[in-house]
Amino acid sequence: MFAIASPCRTSDTLKVIYFLKELFNISLFIIPIILIVMLTVDFTKNVASNNEDEMKKNTHLAIKRLLFAVVIFLVPSIVKLTFTILRDNDIAVNYTECFTNADIDSIIRFEEEEAVLKEFAEKREKELLKKIKTPKDKESSRKIVSANDSNNNSNDNNDANDTPSAKNASPEAFVQSLQQMSNVVQKDYKNGHKWKYTNAGGTSGAFSTAVKKKNRKTNCAKYISWGLVEIGILKSGQTFYKPYANKVKYDSDDTKKRMEKNLEYIDGKGYKVKTLVKNGKLKAGDIVLWYGKQHTNAYAGNEKWFDGGRWAATKGATGFQTFGPVKIPALNSSWRVWKILRVKNA
Repeated sequence: MFAIASPCRTSDTLKVIYFLKELFNISLFIIPIILIVMLTVDFTKNVASNNEDEMKKNTHLAIKRLLFAVVIFLVPSIVKLTFTILRDNDIAVNYTECFTNADIDSIIRFEEEEAVLKEFAEKREKELLKKIKTPKDKESSRKIVSANDSNNNSNDNNDANDTPSAKNASPEAFVQSLQQMSNVVQKDYKNGHKWKYTNAGGTSGAFSTAVKKKNRKTNCAKYISWGLVEIGILKSGQTFYKPYANKVKYDSDDTKKRMEKNLEYIDGKGYKVKTLVKNGKLKAGDIVLWYGKQHTNAYAGNEKWFDGGRWAATKGATGFQTFGPVKIPALNSSWRVWKILRVKNA
C-alpha cells in the first residue's frame, strides 16, 4: 500500500472536484439563458396585462430571479474567501489547492505519481518476501538464524564510510554527462524519434541501456539519476526523487549512502535562484530540489537548466525535444530552492 500526503493531490479526489467544477461551469452558461427567457416572459406578461397587482407580482418575481443569478455568480468568490479565512485561522487545510489542482493536466500528473509510489511499494514488498525463508527442521532454522545474525552485523558496519567514492566524480564530469545525454536526445528528435516523459515506470536503469534498447522514456529525477550513474556515483537502476514534501526519496539504502558519500547537501534556505547565483551559492552542475515542488533538475549556468521536466516537452507532456540547457523563466524568477546537491571532486 502507499499513501498520498494530501487529498488535494489525489487523482480520485480531484476527478470528483473536476466534475463538480465542470458542472458548475455549465450551469453558469445555462442559468443566464434560462434567466433571459424567464425575464422575457415576465416582461411580456407585464406588457399584456392591465392588472396592476399582476404587474407588481411579475416585477417582484423578476427581481428575485436577478438576485438568485447574482448569488450563483458570486459562489466561487464566496467559497474561496471562506477557505482563505479557514486556512488563516488554522481551522482547515488549504482547500483552494484542491480547486487549483482539479484540472486534466494535474489529474494525469498525480495518476502517474501514484503509479510510481505504487511501483516502489510493490518492489519493496517483493524484496521483503524474497528474504522470508521457512525452515524445514531445527537444523536449517539454526542456519537461518546464524545467517541473519551475520547479515545484521554486516549491515551495522556498512555505514557511509564503507561506501566507495566515485573515481570519476566532479561537477564538471556531471555537467558533461548531462550534456551528452541531451545531445543524443536532440539527435534522436531530428531523426524522428521522440523521447517520452513518464512517471509510470518502465524506464531503463542507465541512459546507455535506454539508448541500446531504444527505450526512450524518462522523467526529471531519472534524467539526473542517470547523470550520477554515468560518473559512477550511483549504480545502474538506482534513483532518487523529491516529492512535494521537503525530503529526498531514495529507492534503496545503498542509493542514499552513495549519494550522501559523494554529494554535498547544501541548505537552499528558500532563496531564489538569482540570489544564490549572485552570492556564489549556486554553481553549474548543482542538483536543485525545490521548496514544496515535486521536481528535480540541475543548474547549467547562465540561467539555463538541464531539465527533464514537462516544460521541456513538445505538444503537451509527452515528447522531449531536448533535456537542456534551456532557460525556464519560472525557475529563475519565482521558485525557491530547498536543497542543493553538489558533486564532490574525486
